[in-house]
Amino acid sequence: MEIDKNIDFFEYLSIMMKGDGKLFLNKYFGTWNDVKTSVMLMKTYQVCENELKKKNEQYTEEDVAKMVKKAILNPQYREQIVKFMDYFMNNENLTFPLLTDTPDKTRKASKCASLPNI
Repeated sequence: MEIDKNIDFFEYLSIMMKGDGKLFLNKYFGTWNDVKTSVMLMKTYQVCENELKKKNEQYTEEDVAKMVKKAILNPQYREQIVKFMDYFMNNENLTFPLLTDTPDKTRKASKCASLPNI
């Protein structure tokens, strides 16, 4: 699904809050730490999904979610993901960094090498 450039943020917010987005928000956005963790996981999901698309691999949303869960349960991946999220949140002009790179002010997100297998 592509974002329609003719619909603004608040219209999308309204659409999301009418559906499952409101349930998700109520369940996973209770505290500021919950918000940061949820956004971190959503961005990690996005990076993993984009990498699978680039590799032209067949996958389902559940496959991507399993990949994110494996990454978070792995201490090495989790440490990288948390470090990148902290760095990302403190540097407003950066895109979400790669899971396997080191934080770098000039790096833009482009691929996610050596992801855990689904």
